[in-house]
Amino acid sequence: FGKVIEVNGKLNGSVNQLSGVADLEGHKSIPAMMVESGAGLFQKHQAILKLFELGRRHKTKIVKGEQRVCGAVFDADGDRFYRLDYDPFTDSLQVSSGDETALLQARFLMDRDPKKYRGSIYINTVESDLNTAQAARKLGFKPLLTPVGDKWILHKIAGLIAETSIRSFKRRTGKPLPPAVRKKWETVRKKGSSDVYSLRDLENYFKQSAVQAKKDSKDYLAIFHNFPFSVGSEETGHIITTGWIDKENGERIPVFCGNGLKSALNTFTATENLFQQKTVRAYYSSLKNPFKAGFKKTLYGYYIRQELFSKNSSVWNKVKKTVLQNGKSLGFKTRTMSFHEDPDMLYISLEKGRGPERAAFFIRNSGTENKIGINLRGNRKHARNLKIIGDQCIRILLSAMKDETEHFYKLELDVLSQIAFNTLPEKDLIIEKPSRPRILNEMIKQELIEQTPKGYCLTPLGKWYINHQ
Repeated sequence: FGKVIEVNGKLNGSVNQLSGVADLEGHKSIPAMMVESGAGLFQKHQAILKLFELGRRHKTKIVKGEQRVCGAVFDADGDRFYRLDYDPFTDSLQVSSGDETALLQARFLMDRDPKKYRGSIYINTVESDLNTAQAARKLGFKPLLTPVGDKWILHKIAGLIAETSIRSFKRRTGKPLPPAVRKKWETVRKKGSSDVYSLRDLENYFKQSAVQAKKDSKDYLAIFHNFPFSVGSEETGHIITTGWIDKENGERIPVFCGNGLKSALNTFTATENLFQQKTVRAYYSSLKNPFKAGFKKTLYGYYIRQELFSKNSSVWNKVKKTVLQNGKSLGFKTRTMSFHEDPDMLYISLEKGRGPERAAFFIRNSGTENKIGINLRGNRKHARNLKIIGDQCIRILLSAMKDETEHFYKLELDVLSQIAFNTLPEKDLIIEKPSRPRILNEMIKQELIEQTPKGYCLTPLGKWYINHQ
């Protein structure tokens, strides 16, 4: 990089507000109107404003291919990363989320060493665009689906390490696993047990076995040089690839963790190598569409009683019935899938034939925020029907799950009542100052209100909601 500029990096305040990854979720691009003062959704987002400022200042050089203006945006603990690029031809920012950055990294790995990576595992969670796994398969990877959470990606990786170690042990010794070791492995495999102690014990056993056989721990580490894993990806920006740490004693050990900075450097490395011969226009086009994207949308409900949405609860079953009935009426074959790692998640697959005729709904409580999300995934031609079903489902959740004791729920109703009959500019809204940015942002995410040049007003869903409440 020629020049690196840090924004919003102080270790105080709410660093995820008006600068972090969370605000970018769900946005494929950010046009100029979104940063306009008074109406733009990102009018105060520090990283975005800085990128527009720099991009416009250096536009001539960018068009000539002499310079680029890019951003690496993280969350507060630095394990999530989104990439932003200023596009001089549209005066907008391109947003690369976890789906795009992971596939770019995977494409680079396959391009660099196809012999090693062909047939290796590409892990992504149910949040990903359905076309991501198809694109990974076309590149030569073997896709593997997990529930939401980078911990489940790590658990799959740990299982792959154990499987690789077992195969290596059997090849080296020509013997079956000892009964005690086999029992631990069965414990890990049973229902995808996340027993980290059993996994640790297995790792120690195979490492000691290799050392005893070769008097060298490097024999055990050799399995990682042909380890059948490429990339682990969450759409929200957790990307996991193999890393290495050199210990003081000279031993080199593999590490697997979501590291936003590592992911950023990997992604920039990938694009510089993959696209360096392209024209400037082709560069931005390739970056924007590393794979043919499908339809992807998430509907949110905040300030809820999460315990009301659990497997076979009345709300859970009502949403399930709504999706199944509507899916069948649209000619889909429906199938409810269970993930033992996240038993309360409702996941319904809708299929017409194979490939592009697939769609999926999954509804789950957030593990980090007081919210629930309805995730719609599928082919773009089914977008309208998926949104209709999703709208019915979010109304069920908003009706049944709001927590009337939650302070932000009360603030939400107060804001809705203020704009029930008139559009109001932000300065005229009466909201306690510390809560103002958060409540407005989360109400927009719920699509209860929207921002216009004249101020905030109710959406159709907001009108329904306030009448219902």
